[in-house]
Amino acid sequence: MTRFGPLSTSPEGLILGDPGRKHLLLTPPGVSYRAHAAPSQFFAWNDIEGIVIELPTSRFRFPALVVGVISWSIAFSSGESVNMNPNDGAVTIFSRGHEALLDVGRHHVGGYWRTSIVAAQRLCDRFIAESPSRELLNHPEELLRAVIASARR
Repeated sequence: MTRFGPLSTSPEGLILGDPGRKHLLLTPPGVSYRAHAAPSQFFAWNDIEGIVIELPTSRFRFPALVVGVISWSIAFSSGESVNMNPNDGAVTIFSRGHEALLDVGRHHVGGYWRTSIVAAQRLCDRFIAESPSRELLNHPEELLRAVIASARR
């Protein structure tokens, strides 16, 4: 599994959010919202008018590393464990004149590298505007590696 900011891969497609928590699964037919044991919601790409990703950002490229070091330091010096469960972020999907505000699990406390959020937003925008590009979701590992290489230039 490859991960870049809020994006990660699965054999089914590209995941936006923490795959072990609430997340979106992007596939060629559309976007599925998965929230634990609840039935998933499905949004067909042809019905989606817009997607807005609202996740905290950081200018630092490796924010999870900093959070990990700080939490370890606090736990080591105080002798107590630190609750490091991040609050959910949100994604709004505009579809058929309706607006769905969906909680999305985050991988870590603190923000994601801003560049990774911008890349995720641009990717969603492209899938909405250019239907042939959705076929890239058939190969999520290759797609995410290309996004990572482009973002790091």
